[in-house]
Amino acid sequence: MPQRRDQHSDARTVMAVGFAGDILAFASYIALTALLYELFKPVDRSLCLVAAFFSVAASVVQAISSLFHLAPLVLLGRTPYLSVFTVNSLQALALMFLRLRATAYHNIGLVFFGLYCLLVGVLISEVDLSAAPAWRADGACWLKLRAVSIATARTVSASLPSVFSRVGQYR
Repeated sequence: MPQRRDQHSDARTVMAVGFAGDILAFASYIALTALLYELFKPVDRSLCLVAAFFSVAASVVQAISSLFHLAPLVLLGRTPYLSVFTVNSLQALALMFLRLRATAYHNIGLVFFGLYCLLVGVLISEVDLSAAPAWRADGACWLKLRAVSIATARTVSASLPSVFSRVGQYR
C-alpha cells in the first residue's frame, strides 16, 4: 500500500511540474511574440498586429486549457468534501476535464498558432524570400496536423479510461 501512495504523490508532482512548465512556455511565447512584433512592425504594422493577436490568442487558449489539466488533481485528491461522489464518478469527471483540455489545447489553440505562423511567413516574405517558405509551410503544417488530430482524437481518448481505472485504487 505505501508504494501506491508514493506512485500517487509522484504522479501529482509530475502533473504540477508539467503545468508549471506549460505556464513558463506560454509566457516565453508571448515574449517571443512581442519581439517578433517589434521586428516586423516596420514591414507591415497592421498585418503584424493581426499575427500578434493570433499568437496571443493561441497562448491564452492554451493557458486556460492547462487549468483543466489541474482538475483531476483536485478530483482524485483526498479532499473530504468529495467523499459524497463514487470513485467511478470522480474518475469520469477527471477524464472529462482531460479531454476538454486536449480539445481546447490542440483543436483550438493550435489553429490560432497555425494562422500566426502563416502570417509570419507572409511578413518574412516581404523582407527575405529565403526563409518565408519554411514559415508558411510550418503554419500550413500546423493547420493540417489539427485536422488529423481531430480525426484521431477519438482513438487516443478511447485508451484513457483504462488509465483512470487504476487511478482510483490510489485513494
